Amino acid sequence: MLWLDAHADLNTPASSPSGHFHGMALRALLGDGPDMLVDHLSRPLTPAQVFLVGTRDLDPAERDFIVEHEIPLFDDDAFENPWRLMRELRSRGFSHLYVHFDVDVLDPDRFSASLMRVPGGGPSLEQAGELIQQLRREFDVVGLSVLELANASADVIRAVCDEIKSDQP
Repeated sequence: MLWLDAHADLNTPASSPSGHFHGMALRALLGDGPDMLVDHLSRPLTPAQVFLVGTRDLDPAERDFIVEHEIPLFDDDAFENPWRLMRELRSRGFSHLYVHFDVDVLDPDRFSASLMRVPGGGPSLEQAGELIQQLRREFDVVGLSVLELANASADVIRAVCDEIKSDQP
């Protein structure tokens, strides 16, 4: 699971400052969340299957969880030079990837159609699209989600789709 997101989404109901579930989604996929959700996971993710990319807005409990479980955290450099990320994925034996692309990972000064904009960096849409395309060339991307677009016109949605598509089937 490549989590391209300004937020780690690793809170629990007990640790979340806001109480919003969208800040707990990845933690729930790891099997630590509301029973009504995690009971339906046939095989929860393990922390060893998670890579955070572009994450820059962490709550203290999330930071502690990342450190405790040794979840790799890649900064914005991964969008410009993805080779370290790809090398780490290969060294851990991954050949299939699911890519979670939350548009709040993008630089809010260059992309304003995000629900939860986070200042302080982030790649351009073009850089994120290029990373996703490179991942598709190097790995079997078995799934991709694009999340948290807000007030996006059809042109913005089309631009996002154009950036993440590739010539591969």
